[in-house]
Amino acid sequence: MTDGTGSTVVQVRHSAVAGSLGNGIWATTNPGGSFTAFVVDRSAVLANAGSGILAQGANALVHIGSSTVVGNGAGLNTASGGQILLIPEQPGHR
Repeated sequence: MTDGTGSTVVQVRHSAVAGSLGNGIWATTNPGGSFTAFVVDRSAVLANAGSGILAQGANALVHIGSSTVVGNGAGLNTASGGQILLIPEQPGHR
């Protein structure tokens, strides 16, 4: 969560995010807060009790590419203006 003046960008690559009692990946900002973004690439988000991925707040953004989100309490969710964008598969991208 960010609520100050600095932006946060987190990259999750070749990873598994699993077994959380809450959300797997949660990009969140307070009203008027700084930009928070996640890039999730070639990863699995599974078996979390809450949302697999949640983008919450007007300045929260998650980009997802070549990844699996399955078996969570909920899959992909947005709230309060958050955004989740899918990166199209590129030929030859591995």
